[in-house]
Amino acid sequence: LTSEKDGIAAIVSTRLSAETLTAFKDLFAGNQLVTSIEEGMPTASASQFAQKQGAFEGKLDMLKTADTVLCIGTDIGKTHMVAGFLFKRNLPKGTRLITVDPEENELDEISNLSLKNKRGSDLALIRGLEAIIVKEELGRSPLTITTPETLIDEAIRETDLTLEQLTQTARILANSITPVILYGNGITAHRDECLVEELYKLAVLVGAVDKERSGLLSVKGQSNSLTAALLGLDQVFKLNGQKAVYVALGDDRISPSLVERLSKAPYLVVQASYESKLTEQADVVLPVTVWSEQEGHYINLDGRIQKTEKVLASPENVRDNLAVVNELATRMNISLESNWQQAIHARKSSVALN
Repeated sequence: LTSEKDGIAAIVSTRLSAETLTAFKDLFAGNQLVTSIEEGMPTASASQFAQKQGAFEGKLDMLKTADTVLCIGTDIGKTHMVAGFLFKRNLPKGTRLITVDPEENELDEISNLSLKNKRGSDLALIRGLEAIIVKEELGRSPLTITTPETLIDEAIRETDLTLEQLTQTARILANSITPVILYGNGITAHRDECLVEELYKLAVLVGAVDKERSGLLSVKGQSNSLTAALLGLDQVFKLNGQKAVYVALGDDRISPSLVERLSKAPYLVVQASYESKLTEQADVVLPVTVWSEQEGHYINLDGRIQKTEKVLASPENVRDNLAVVNELATRMNISLESNWQQAIHARKSSVALN
């Protein structure tokens, strides 16, 4: 690895601790491609918007008092059961649920409205809802739209939804007292900051975001996705002549797509807890402990910094992920001096840290 210098690509799991992610980034800081296994899909667009807007997302507790929840681009039943529980228990009390997802969604059966828009039409849909609200003068804050009819027609054409469906959705949102908009990979995977910004405009328009409350939330990804975003580990992984790839997988799983891309690496080192198709094709495998055998800090989707403790003793000859990274740094004569608590404040967070 030392002999390759700038010819290394490095990719790390977002299940690893803040200490490990920071050390990993420092170890490979001189290389152009240093990213996470998620490649920023759950966080990059929100992080980009946060750099100019500041913290704009709210906390999960907002779901407890929501009278309307709009879920767009996320299947909460699969991706975040806790978030789903917080509002589903209030549905019998009158909380309304609107689901927007081109695919079948576990929330469809319990939703007041389930919109099956065409893939790639989310931006047109959001702008169409804004246009209807502005046209009918239902907004809780001003938003200038010069030709709402044009945006409404475009939304109907691009989403394959009816005017009635769009109007009903817009009116429910606009007439709510405490609406919350919850979004996920269906929005963020496009890596389009404009989508997040338009959702923010819609949230402000219907009163989900104002001076007193912030009812716009994203479900993000693995347990330290937000930390990875704050460290800038959110590039798309695409090899461009690198001679070696280092993968700090830990006890995470990896997608078949990424395994395929990694198979093209001339030399592959994998730091992992379990055997997998990836370790099978690796030139070197460095065994590491699982989550219960290590400690460290994590930032959840609420921006809360939490410390995990080791609960099980690891096998005598197996090191934890941070120890492996530190040992590599020592052998490569690299000094890791960054403090993770300082490093996470280098970029603005989409949600306030606490």
